[in-house]
Amino acid sequence: MHAGASRRSVARSNAVAATGPPVANRFDVARADAIAHTALLQPADLPGGTWSVTSRDDFSQGAYPAIPECAATRVADAAHDPFLFTEYAGRAHICLSLEPATLPVDANELVLIYSNGTKAQTALSTFGSLYTASDFERCMEAAAAEDGVAFRVTKASPRIAVPSGGHAFAWDVTATAQGITFTMHLESIAWQSGNAFVELDMDGPPNGVTAELVSAAIAKAQARLVAAETP
Repeated sequence: MHAGASRRSVARSNAVAATGPPVANRFDVARADAIAHTALLQPADLPGGTWSVTSRDDFSQGAYPAIPECAATRVADAAHDPFLFTEYAGRAHICLSLEPATLPVDANELVLIYSNGTKAQTALSTFGSLYTASDFERCMEAAAAEDGVAFRVTKASPRIAVPSGGHAFAWDVTATAQGITFTMHLESIAWQSGNAFVELDMDGPPNGVTAELVSAAIAKAQARLVAAETP
């Protein structure tokens, strides 16, 4: 999950593990960074209003706190982090935001190109292990409490089916800070295509993160990735 979104996201639901033998590279490693950027979603790709770019290539990563409630999550995170920060051949990120009357809706996409499909498979596998860690929800609630925010995290069903061979996670969150309470729905979806790994994270009010939005984002992300494929 993209760093900025992952530290805001908080629980897990259904997942389908990547299976089968490694597949051939579909993307030119020599052009990995350019391909990753070409494959990113753009504001016009998403329905529901006028989307804007709020950040590009923000790979900052906050650590899960060293507290007992996060022990298993920290182990899983340590296994996934190399595939975000050192093992890739090229990477790109974009955050798109829609500013409605209430809470904004954010869509973060992360595209990583690896030197081979095995690394992409492992990135997908460790992604799934992170959000199925036995203490993940409890960790997120405890981490928020350290910042003075009361989180109540409930596993939810993803808005649409997971892309083939990928993972889909969903959460409903009630947060209270400074006497103000609000609810959010969060989705985190990832899949592999050859030697590429794509992660899409969406969060916002429950009526903002709709099945239509998630479906359109996945379809456009997949189409842009295919268009960037090595001939």
